[in-house]
Amino acid sequence: MIAYPTTKDYDEIVKEGFWIADFYTSVCGPCKLIDRIISEIVEENPDINWAKCNLENDWDMMERYHVPGTPTLIFYLDGEEKGRMIGGFHDREEIEEEISRILYGE
Repeated sequence: MIAYPTTKDYDEIVKEGFWIADFYTSVCGPCKLIDRIISEIVEENPDINWAKCNLENDWDMMERYHVPGTPTLIFYLDGEEKGRMIGGFHDREEIEEEISRILYGE
């Protein structure tokens, strides 16, 4: 599932299941690379949900969720933050390792 939350509905969206919240802007080059990686992971794993948070549409999200810059990924399991990856220098393997650590304790 892909959702496009705002500050108003973000907490409600990520409260059930496993979510990757992807904080980005349209002018962020590294965000586009992360976008492709997350898109592939979500397509191959239907149990992984993706919250695409465009900060240009809701700058309040940066402060509320302590997002220092873009891209920032926040991983949630049933509404509880389980991990973060900040910056665009993470490859698919690193992201998948973080997902496995959270979901399977690996």
